[in-house]
Amino acid sequence: MLESGDSSDAVRQTEGTYHFMAPEACDPDIDEYSGKAADVWALGVTLFSLLYSKCPYWGETDYQLMESIKDDPVQIPSEEVRQVSPEMTQVLMSMLQKDVTLRASLADILANQWLY
Repeated sequence: MLESGDSSDAVRQTEGTYHFMAPEACDPDIDEYSGKAADVWALGVTLFSLLYSKCPYWGETDYQLMESIKDDPVQIPSEEVRQVSPEMTQVLMSMLQKDVTLRASLADILANQWLY
């Protein structure tokens, strides 16, 4: 949750749907993380869900789901499931980058010419 009057985007509490939580939000060793980067992750999960009609991560329990988000690589379904352009796959993978320092920002995504 962002603190009132706080100019940083540091998030200290997690709220929301578990399937859309960023890996850093699922890691009990991380006390604070970027809300903007977590929003890009959630947007990537949304895009994945729209493209493939399923969430990129699943678990039988909430704990298993969070462990999967934190530890498992994203698996892009085969072209037999859905044909997706290489450009769209690249943007999707940049949004679902587990390493927050490598994850695309909204500015990075909007700078891609294929969107226009």
